[in-house]
Amino acid sequence: MRSFLLVILLSSLTACGPAGAGDREAPPYMAVSPTALDFGSEGSARFIEVANEGGGEIVFSVKISAASEGVTWLQAEPQTATVSASSSRSVMLVVNNIELLPPGVHTGEVTVEAS
Repeated sequence: MRSFLLVILLSSLTACGPAGAGDREAPPYMAVSPTALDFGSEGSARFIEVANEGGGEIVFSVKISAASEGVTWLQAEPQTATVSASSSRSVMLVVNNIELLPPGVHTGEVTVEAS
């Protein structure tokens, strides 16, 4: 049996921090949820939500580190996108190459970076 577990990491630039009390327009502020995913043994698709809880817009990219025995087993769609103020975008994470993986627990990291 195979099992897949992910940890979602959030990496944002200083321009994407929370708004100060005196700001007229809030700067972009990125939030990602959930922060961990368990695909179980079936490896079906799961979704994360990338939100801009501030103003302006965020351009984000998704980087994946999920390989076991040389087999990359995770894919994100989209890998880059733009999120406007007070809105969000879903990112689908799909386990692939299941047949090439040995039985056991496979872990990976998804990093969401904003600019």
